[in-house]
Amino acid sequence: MRMKKRIILDNGATLLCDIKESSKVSVALTFGRGHLNEGKLGVASVFESIVQRVAEKKIISMYGGSFTSFFTGMERNELKERMKQLYEWTRDLEISQGMLDMAVFDIIQHTRDLAPLPKRQAKLIYKHTAFGKNKVAWNTAEYIKALKDLTVQDVIDYRDSALVGNNMVIVYSGPRDVSEEFVKLARFWFGELPKGQRQKIDNLLYTGGYQAVKGEGSQIMLLGWDISKIRSRVEANLLMSMLSARLERAFAHLPATPEVKVAGYYGFNTLRLGFECTDPKRFDECVNILCSNIRRTCAEKASDRRIETTRQRAMTERLLEASKAQPTAVRLAWQLLGRNAFYSADEWINEVWQIDAFDVMDTAREIFSTKMTCVIYTDDIDTAPSLEEIKDKLKY
Repeated sequence: MRMKKRIILDNGATLLCDIKESSKVSVALTFGRGHLNEGKLGVASVFESIVQRVAEKKIISMYGGSFTSFFTGMERNELKERMKQLYEWTRDLEISQGMLDMAVFDIIQHTRDLAPLPKRQAKLIYKHTAFGKNKVAWNTAEYIKALKDLTVQDVIDYRDSALVGNNMVIVYSGPRDVSEEFVKLARFWFGELPKGQRQKIDNLLYTGGYQAVKGEGSQIMLLGWDISKIRSRVEANLLMSMLSARLERAFAHLPATPEVKVAGYYGFNTLRLGFECTDPKRFDECVNILCSNIRRTCAEKASDRRIETTRQRAMTERLLEASKAQPTAVRLAWQLLGRNAFYSADEWINEVWQIDAFDVMDTAREIFSTKMTCVIYTDDIDTAPSLEEIKDKLKY
């Protein structure tokens, strides 16, 4: 039986102990700064790169639009050393010009390597379209120039304003007896940091829209809908599981790969459905299959057998995700920083058995009736379906 204990230090830092029966221990330090609220473009990525290089793979960085998390796993007897390192690598690191130059070089190379890739381009265009009235996505050339203009002081200022008590959650996952040592160590290393300010999270970013872009290589369609304020996340999970299974079967005979996922930045989530097709002649067929399956979830009540199968699939996916220390720790920290509340896997499991086919259909109608994001990446832009044509294909 897993249990969670929350402790708030005098400086506002939140400690969360996720107690479980395990010989392994993990710690995640999460703070409310990232690419959306970094101050100077690129500084969040540079700081992450510097920390990971110094840590030599002992820390894994996970980031979203408004949050950054440094995750580390260890044996139980390594906790004291690793907590000291976590502080020294993140909050107390002496950042040099050489460190900055190396981080900037690596990020620029990575950016240039990914820029020509069709899926990379489509995802960037999707973000820009879905959040079109806000500075969420950026031009590659502008981004590289901004990286080159950063100074050591810029990185230090970012770190010192981001890693403060009120803006920080430290999650421990492991056995109960080691958790007591974690609390003492966290107080010692992070309890004396300045209180600072928790970063304000703006949840009104979604705009939706349409873009058809000419590209080379794969033919890609991405459709999205805002799900940040949906009525039931559990019902949405079942809807995604159902769509994922149906699209997997429907695309099996095609040179195409479908996707069903929650996409966007932490706190600003969309349900994104789409496909990548390597044969331009089959693009229209893929569009019709995708739209017909979305339409079906709104128009048809799934059978009892289908709902039962979907529950089992969703349950397996949820339990697998909940068993992973890294994403669980980051998700818990995000909930506290962004919402000051828990979204419990146990609560999800208890609720999922109460959901029926009508609930899933209602959720599909709730989501797919809202403002849509549509991105098409194709080598023949003149024949790309318009937004109105896509909407017609989705009517039920």
